[in-house]
Amino acid sequence: MSSTLDKMVLVFTSSNWQQWHTAMQAYLRAQGQWFIFSTPCPADETESWDEHNEKVLGNYPRTGPLNTIGNITLHMSPLIQSTIANLATVKEVWDHLKDNYGLPSISSTYAELNCLLTTTIPAGSHPAPTITKMLSNFTYLKDAGFNFPALVQAMIILCKLPPTMKVVAQILSQTA
Repeated sequence: MSSTLDKMVLVFTSSNWQQWHTAMQAYLRAQGQWFIFSTPCPADETESWDEHNEKVLGNYPRTGPLNTIGNITLHMSPLIQSTIANLATVKEVWDHLKDNYGLPSISSTYAELNCLLTTTIPAGSHPAPTITKMLSNFTYLKDAGFNFPALVQAMIILCKLPPTMKVVAQILSQTA
């Protein structure tokens, strides 16, 4: 099962944070490792022993953080792997990635806008996948600080309809 999941998470290349972090969170949840972000590690070895000198770890697996960091690292480009090599905890790694790559750059924002504006809805197929992709573009642009009102989004989508569906745009404009 994990090899199938591995293929579903893209390699993080610094420009695909928006898609990668969502897929990586889902992957870590599926692996049972996402809880490590919110579960404190036992602070001290002396606090990890009970009155019978038996190790007490509760629900916190000792290898959990290392496995999680390993899984995150394996889904990154080598250049980004080198930037997190000295970070010790999963939270430090995730916060570093979010702080450094979480906000879209102007070039990636332009590329997303260009993709949105050059998208066309194919005439011979159902428009839902293309409209979903366009809505994804709008969400990315909103995260980058470029918010399109819902009416503008609707007008852009209607402009992208193929000639065979222009009747839909006319009907909608007459009823609005």
